[in-house]
Amino acid sequence: MKHKFLICFFVIFSNFILPTTMYGVANGSIFAGTATSFVVTEDGSLWAWGNNRAGQLGDGTTIDRRVPVKIMDNVITVSSGITHAVAIRGDGTLWAWGSNSNGAIGDGTTESRHSPIEIMNDVISVSTGSGVTMAIKTDGSLWAWGAIRLEGDGDGSTLSSYIPIKIADDVIAVSTGSSHTMIIKSDGSLWAWGRNEFGKLGDGTTIQRVTPVKIMEDVVAVSAGDSHTMAVRADGSLWAWGRNIFGNLGDGTTTDKYEPVKILDEVVSVSTGIYHTAVIRTDGSLWLWGADFSAGRNDYSIPFSNTPTWVMDDVAEVSVGGHNFRVGDFHTMALRTDGSLWAWGENTFGQLGDGTTITRPEPIKIMYNGKSLFYSSTSTLRFTIGSDTFLYNETVNQLEVAPFISQGRTMVPLRVVTEALGGEIYWDSDTRMVVIRRRGAAMLLVVDVPLPDNMGTPVIVNGFTFVPIRYVSEKLGTTVRWDGANNAVYIYEVD
Repeated sequence: MKHKFLICFFVIFSNFILPTTMYGVANGSIFAGTATSFVVTEDGSLWAWGNNRAGQLGDGTTIDRRVPVKIMDNVITVSSGITHAVAIRGDGTLWAWGSNSNGAIGDGTTESRHSPIEIMNDVISVSTGSGVTMAIKTDGSLWAWGAIRLEGDGDGSTLSSYIPIKIADDVIAVSTGSSHTMIIKSDGSLWAWGRNEFGKLGDGTTIQRVTPVKIMEDVVAVSAGDSHTMAVRADGSLWAWGRNIFGNLGDGTTTDKYEPVKILDEVVSVSTGIYHTAVIRTDGSLWLWGADFSAGRNDYSIPFSNTPTWVMDDVAEVSVGGHNFRVGDFHTMALRTDGSLWAWGENTFGQLGDGTTITRPEPIKIMYNGKSLFYSSTSTLRFTIGSDTFLYNETVNQLEVAPFISQGRTMVPLRVVTEALGGEIYWDSDTRMVVIRRRGAAMLLVVDVPLPDNMGTPVIVNGFTFVPIRYVSEKLGTTVRWDGANNAVYIYEVD
């Protein structure tokens, strides 16, 4: 019974195969990495956005993405380290991409890969750390590769490996931090090894371990952060240990703990980053504590809470990003029970997925039912009020006349929108009438004649026809989203 209970937990560094479906996003398949974000939708497609300087998004480029881009199909789960990522597909194959300087991809080389390549078969769970990857196969064996010299590989050695090597048997969960590893064995026992500064192994010492040491019993979920660790026991109690400088343990202090201390009851999921922690409780409420990096600072004046703070209700999954103490890394994602994906925190690399690089101290909705609110599979347009440039598929283009607001309606150049969306436009100068056709849809506008339902009036400005974007876009089968914080409007496809 204990093992069935374990599968119900979402472990941020160890995403189990066999996820259920939650309104368009596969349960167990959101991952906030180091300034990167990943999501697996219910159709098995993997999407990524954020920092891509090492090709860690897997889209074949090294271009940062501010909105989701599709990476591959038939994916079950994903995990991201600092500069590489891995995914398990529906057939049990493991795929990897990104920086490979430490052999973290596992293909026997140190050549970086900007697109996914297949590594091994029969994988049911995977976890990534700083230049290291750990995978559990269907027979319960644990395999590791990359910079495992930082952690010890579990058999007493401290060697690196560019290919997977077997570490242990009888393992059902693994969580890899930046320099330490936690595993749960089939009997519920929790084991740890690796570097042990601040007591993050939980064995009561700060001694580095190159072979596993037993920490506690009856554990069903574990999350290893950069310098602290969290575990959920079978009774729903949450336990924490390690560094506590910003209250990231949540025990009301800022004192490091070398052994597990109890924090909360009724916990079903936990996720750790560098200096903050998130949990979901049995009632679906989301609670966070530790450092607040939404101010965009990485100094010791960062505001923090050393006790759990309520954030939102109706949360199915949570993932805490930021595994490298560097400006712009820290963000959090939450999947709610209605299928909406929310993100907040730092956004230097576009890791929130809202099309900007603006830090968001409050949660903003990014996706709904597996569809990005800022992305189009065919085209994405972003206009900013008063700006003579617009974004088309992340490429900046010039406008003759900037969009403006008239009678409460956002007015944009009709020809630009129509052509970008693959439509056709016909203009009759005698009647000042415009006909637009796109994918079987058609509409007629007359300049200076008000549209139905008080939706605004098309006008000509400096020789360009401007139209109320919401009316036109929806008539043409696309969707509009207004970003009030940036005075910007997005137009995107709904498949």
